[in-house]
Amino acid sequence: MVDREILKRHDTMTLTLDNDVEMKCQILTILEADGKEYLALLPEIREDDGEVYLYGVIQIGEDELELRDITDKEELEKALDAFDAWYESI
Repeated sequence: MVDREILKRHDTMTLTLDNDVEMKCQILTILEADGKEYLALLPEIREDDGEVYLYGVIQIGEDELELRDITDKEELEKALDAFDAWYESI
């Protein structure tokens, strides 16, 4: 389980995209769906309003997160449903 306190220590994360471009993102929240955890990220510089990135996430050590791509369509649907529920609750 990801320690929710990590969001208090880190409010941004830098992603390195496939083309080696770095993108700074705001960490919106950690979501849980079907026993797995996901990180919702909002790019600080947006080309398209409302674009949010969802990644699987695990905590490594005390202060580091490891992201993983969500490649399974069913898993992605569950993560999106969890994001939608979170978004509607704020």
